[in-house]
Amino acid sequence: MAVLVCLEAMKCLMRLFCLLFVLATLLTGMDGRAQESAASKDKEVEELRQTVRDLAARVTTLEEQLHKQTATAAPPASIPPVAPNSAATAVVSSSSSGGERA
Repeated sequence: MAVLVCLEAMKCLMRLFCLLFVLATLLTGMDGRAQESAASKDKEVEELRQTVRDLAARVTTLEEQLHKQTATAAPPASIPPVAPNSAATAVVSSSSSGGERA
């Protein structure tokens, strides 16, 4: 009878050991995948940061080129002054002289 109880206990311990082994194996594998995923995300983030730095450098270069072009370009022709309208001049004269018309 004692041998039978001992065999049942051994079977139970073997099942427990197998279950723990399987769980440990699965958890270790998941942790490895999580680390790989984190590493790939870190790499992707670094690549995006490098792309942003490259684009910022391009924008700066283009802004400098634009500034040089606008500095060396001839200033636009000035708009010739428009001769004052005689009716507008009469209104301005009358309002400045107190409302009398000329």
